Amino acid sequence: MTVVAGLLLRSTGWLAAGLLLVTLVVSALSRHVGARPRWLKARRAVGIGTALAALGHASVAWLEYLNTDGWEVLRAVPWLRSGALALVVLLALLATSFQPRHPRFTIHAWSVLHRLVHAAVLLVAHHLLMAPFVPRSWVLAWGAGVGLTYAMRIRIAPRP
Repeated sequence: MTVVAGLLLRSTGWLAAGLLLVTLVVSALSRHVGARPRWLKARRAVGIGTALAALGHASVAWLEYLNTDGWEVLRAVPWLRSGALALVVLLALLATSFQPRHPRFTIHAWSVLHRLVHAAVLLVAHHLLMAPFVPRSWVLAWGAGVGLTYAMRIRIAPRP
């Protein structure tokens, strides 16, 4: 793998992971904001950017890293499998982010489908933790951000 390809592979991967974290933060903040501010509308665009960055990351990995026996390597290496599964989830969410939707695809069905983002977070966490060349300090920082974001989602009931 060339230096440029390695840099592109890492930068698109961290861009996708960072944008995934931003979508979680915006979703968590939306629970604590009364009115619907303008920046909340950016959540959809950031989610689309997350899926596109993940697709770019997977494309570079496929062309540069997995170009010989990609399917065999994908089956044999767990962290690559979790990255591929996270990509499938993100692409499913991307496909349902645009109009027009199927008439039977209700808001309830859409919201249930989009809860799969939490599965994608777990798959990305596994991908990052198991990949041998990922800086552990970056993974810990990303994991701390995810943990804090999920803590923000908890609503504490006021005392009577």
